[in-house]
Amino acid sequence: MPGESNHQTGLRLFAQRQYEAASCHFRLAVGEEEAASRWNDWATAELASRRWVRAEWDYRHPVHLEPSNMQARVDPAVLLVSQKWPSRLIPCAG
Repeated sequence: MPGESNHQTGLRLFAQRQYEAASCHFRLAVGEEEAASRWNDWATAELASRRWVRAEWDYRHPVHLEPSNMQARVDPAVLLVSQKWPSRLIPCAG
């Protein structure tokens, strides 16, 4: 829609289950502003598009941007457990 940001367009497309198109807009949105929430949205669109390896990388990136963001730590763990890759979990810093 005219005047809509890439992030807003990605959210709209994702809600319409147009995951690949949403992923493209989320990638552009991350390029405009690198934020953990935008990386998370991109990863979720990649996961919905069945690109698990890309989703894993995209889910891991926000942990480095915002180490205290618990959602950024939970999302890759859920992906890895669901894909039966528990040996690739990120160790928690104590």
